[in-house]
Amino acid sequence: MAEAEAAQKTEGYAVSEACIACDACCNDFPEVFKMNSDHTQAIAFAEVAAGKFDPWDIIYDCPVDAISLIKGELPPPPANKK
Repeated sequence: MAEAEAAQKTEGYAVSEACIACDACCNDFPEVFKMNSDHTQAIAFAEVAAGKFDPWDIIYDCPVDAISLIKGELPPPPANKK
């Protein structure tokens, strides 16, 4: 079972300096994001199991497009969003 857990795919995100500290990602995805100690920028502090969230939901949650997927596979964007 340990081998299966180790082989589990994860997704990782990054937050660029374009972040405006709006807290949207921290509020909507607290398992992945938190604010830095100065409350001036969000930080992606944890990876999540692939498939737990739709990556586009996380990316589109940011009003200034500061979030990107840096680990994992990004599916084609949905036609009905943004």
